[in-house]
Amino acid sequence: MYIDVGSKFTNKAIFQILFSQKDEIERTLGEHLSWERLDTKSAARIALYHPESVNIEPDKDLIPWATDAVVRMIKALSVPTKKALDEAGR
Repeated sequence: MYIDVGSKFTNKAIFQILFSQKDEIERTLGEHLSWERLDTKSAARIALYHPESVNIEPDKDLIPWATDAVVRMIKALSVPTKKALDEAGR
């Protein structure tokens, strides 16, 4: 999830609000996320990376993993993100 609402200050605030719920979000997701504040950038990112490196050639085995990952990320992040946006005034 790429966090960029047009304001560096607000992006970092939203990220911090979500990061404060890291344990609960990751428990709902069922695995650890990569929490990337991206201090030198305006935006921030929360990512779920596949455990194996990605080859140049398309890997059709990644499609089911990615589909499942997106559904689980939406489930784990939708309510906390809505609350973080509200709290940050967005």
